[in-house]
Amino acid sequence: MDNFIRILEALLSWPVAFLIVSLVVIKQFGREVRVYLSNVIRIKLPGGTELERQPISTSEKAPIFTTKPDEGMYTGKSKKIANFVNELLENKKITSSDLESEFNQAYIVGHIYKFLYLNEFFVDKTKNILRLLRKKQSFSREEFEELVEPVIESFQEEENIFSIFLKFGMISKNNETYSVTKQGTLFVELYCA
Repeated sequence: MDNFIRILEALLSWPVAFLIVSLVVIKQFGREVRVYLSNVIRIKLPGGTELERQPISTSEKAPIFTTKPDEGMYTGKSKKIANFVNELLENKKITSSDLESEFNQAYIVGHIYKFLYLNEFFVDKTKNILRLLRKKQSFSREEFEELVEPVIESFQEEENIFSIFLKFGMISKNNETYSVTKQGTLFVELYCA
């Protein structure tokens, strides 16, 4: 018992407690501290000594995103998604200023995560339904119901699948008919083979 008290005293002494608290703070706030310290330009030390460094110009900072998807940032399926999104952005005639370029890359990354999420979210039956719909040029709501009737047991599940396809842009409505979008086609090519 006497040894336990001595160990407890050693652990609760101020140098050890300070070290433990410092490690926890560094672990929790390390990134924020690095960002703060990277912005510090001048430090005044006791005794009148001053340390100063040159600020980093904005042109020297590393870009958050690269401007082209083919620079090695994307590979395989991600590269196909990035090319698809770049085609979408070109159709919108977006210029390539730095801010828009970063937004475009964030948009691409968002689509990649969307596809990865949908790949996990869609069960095999849902993927097969989308694959079957892709084979049709266009379809009505009734044709959709006829197509999924042998596969899906409940009307509610059928309604959920249809609304999810619409919500995530896998299908779109054209007047009274529906068709699989370019995004839906790409998803089928990548994940429903």
